[in-house]
Amino acid sequence: MGGHLDGRTTRGPVTSAPAVDGAMTRPWVDFSTVDKSADPDAHARYLEGMALRMATLRARSLAQLPLAPGTAFLDAGCGLGEVVIDVARRVAPGGRAVGVDVSHEMLRRARESAAATGSDAEFVHGSVTALPFDADTFDVAGSERVFQHLTDEERRTAAGELLRVVRPGGAIQISDPNHQQWALSAADRSAAQAVCGWIARRGQSAESGLLAGALLRDAGAVKVDIEVSPVVIRTLADWFQMLGMEGAIDELIEQGELTEARARDFFEDLVERDRDGVFLVVGLTYVTTARAPAP
Repeated sequence: MGGHLDGRTTRGPVTSAPAVDGAMTRPWVDFSTVDKSADPDAHARYLEGMALRMATLRARSLAQLPLAPGTAFLDAGCGLGEVVIDVARRVAPGGRAVGVDVSHEMLRRARESAAATGSDAEFVHGSVTALPFDADTFDVAGSERVFQHLTDEERRTAAGELLRVVRPGGAIQISDPNHQQWALSAADRSAAQAVCGWIARRGQSAESGLLAGALLRDAGAVKVDIEVSPVVIRTLADWFQMLGMEGAIDELIEQGELTEARARDFFEDLVERDRDGVFLVVGLTYVTTARAPAP
């Protein structure tokens, strides 16, 4: 609520937010404008923090893909490029790992990371809705936590692009959350529901994960498999960092959904739960894997 995530207050706060490394406000809204941001380091810190927190789920998702020496792999919306660098090792020798992103700044950092580790990962500027590659270029194409930022029309276009650049029989994977399905443990249940509703209203596509299977089917993919995994957040600091909660309760007060007194009681309850080790937020991520039609 009022203030920044380092605990400093900016206006009549109901609370001060917890200190969080790599925090930023509403990250899923801002990634299309990283290059115009006054603080691109904040975006990078957020992605670094998310990579750590989502490492287990990411490893499980990559294990579903046919990655072997000689495989050509694409990460559409690669951010800082850590997935591409990881996969480059898996597909060597003879393979190719390429990341695409709309942000020149993220690509610059990704290339620096690759150079520092001696990786031959490639990074190319482009959009998931207009991939800069010929048809049938890759054996595997994936996109993680990107489709939630796209409009319905953009998601349909992007799904078609993933299928276009993958060879017949190749694999496609979309990993995305469903922001309609967050649940928060709190004494004031209706306030908790209001906050979860605020989360659901952020970004372009709150249900992108839930809808990815049908999206790929409609684009022409076959053998669609959907794995649903819980995302469990156990600290107040992680909640602010992972979901960009800065300002949420202040907005609910301004919109008349909560009074300031009720919001203060609500947040104090969350702080107590965090202190006592019973803070809990649970959401769902959908990992959808499919195949391009074989000839």
